[in-house]
Amino acid sequence: MHFLCHLLEQNLLGLFNLNKLKNKLMIKKCILGMFAIATLAIACEDDDNGSTPPTNEETNSAPVVGNPLSGLTLERGFTTETVNLNGVFSDADDDELTLTASSSNTEVADVAVDGTTLTVTEGTAQGATEITVTATDPSDGSVDDQFTITTIVIEAVSTDNVFVMPIRKIKPGISIADFEASRDAYVALLEAEPGTLTDREMQPFGDFVTFNFFTPDLDSTYVGFTSFQNPTVFGDIGAATSGDVANTFFSNFDFISFLVLKPLNGDEIVDLADFANFGTNQVWEVAVRDLSQYDNFEQNAYETSRDAYLELLRNQDPWVREVQWIDITNPNIVVGMTLYTDQSSYLALQQDETFTSDPAQSFISSYPINVYGGIHNVLK
Repeated sequence: MHFLCHLLEQNLLGLFNLNKLKNKLMIKKCILGMFAIATLAIACEDDDNGSTPPTNEETNSAPVVGNPLSGLTLERGFTTETVNLNGVFSDADDDELTLTASSSNTEVADVAVDGTTLTVTEGTAQGATEITVTATDPSDGSVDDQFTITTIVIEAVSTDNVFVMPIRKIKPGISIADFEASRDAYVALLEAEPGTLTDREMQPFGDFVTFNFFTPDLDSTYVGFTSFQNPTVFGDIGAATSGDVANTFFSNFDFISFLVLKPLNGDEIVDLADFANFGTNQVWEVAVRDLSQYDNFEQNAYETSRDAYLELLRNQDPWVREVQWIDITNPNIVVGMTLYTDQSSYLALQQDETFTSDPAQSFISSYPINVYGGIHNVLK
C-alpha cells in the first residue's frame, strides 16, 4: 500500500508541475491536484500506522452442562439399560449438539449413544466404571459430563425376601381340572417375572376352615407359597401379571386368607426351595392369629406365653423347624409355621398330654387361632 501511494504521488506531481502552467485555469487544476496528493498521503500514513479494518465474524458459545447425570447402580443380569440425555446439555447459540459417550471400564459396562438415548450394555465383570458423555457443537465447542455406573450382585435368598401365602377355596361349580389349569397358567406368568424366586403350590390335609384333620375336604382348598426378592419386586408383580390369565384364575376361587410375610426375626433367612421340599413326608402346621382381636392384649404377655409353647414344640421328636412370621401389610397378623417329620407323628402329637395341659393349653386358649391348617402335599 505504501508503494502504491508513492507511485500516485509522483505521477500527480509530474502532471501538475508549476513550470508548465500557462494560465490561471491550470493553476486551479494544480491546486486541486495538490489537495488530492495531500489527502492520499494522509490515507497512506494511516495505513502505515497498522490500523485493522473491522470484522463481521461471530464468537461461538460452547455447550454447557445444565442437568448433571446422577450415578447409577445396576443389579448384575440387567443386560441393557437406557438413560435419557434430554436436558443434560444446553447451548446459548441453540446449535444442534452431537452426543457421544465412553466407558472407562468396558468389562463392567459399555455405552453407546443414539440421538439423546444412552444405552448401557452389561459387561462380564462386577464393579464400577466412569461414564463420560460429551456434547459437541458444529464449531467443535464441547463439554463433558461424567457419572459412575456400579454393578452389584444381590443375593437371591436374603433377609430382604418377602413370602406370599394365599390360601384358596375353590368356588362351587368349578372343577379341579379348570382350577389347576388356570392356576398353572398364572404361576407361569409369575415365575417369568424378574425377582420371583420360588413358587410352591400345595394341598392341605386340613381344610383351614373347619380345622378338621381327619375328614378334610382335600379337593377344595389349595395353598400357594411364593418367595420374592424384596417387597418392591412383589409390589410390581401385580401390574406385570394382570390381564385375562389372572382374571380367569382369580374367578375360580375365594381367598380364605392372603398373607404377605417376612420372618419375625429380621435376621432369619428362609429358603423356600429347602423349606418346602418335593418327595418328603414332612408336613407343615400353619396357625394364623390376628392380635388385634384379643381383649386386653399385652405384647409382653403374649410373647412370654408363645415362647413357652414353642419351647415345648422344639423338644418333640417330630419337630424339624419352626418360623414365626409377621404380615408386612398388617403387623397385627402373625403366623406360626412348624415343620414336622411326617403326618402321622404330627397327628399323634395333637393328642399328647404335653399339649392338652398347661402351659400349652394356656397359650392356645388365651390366643385362639383365626386360620389353621396342615399341609402335607407339595404339588409343584
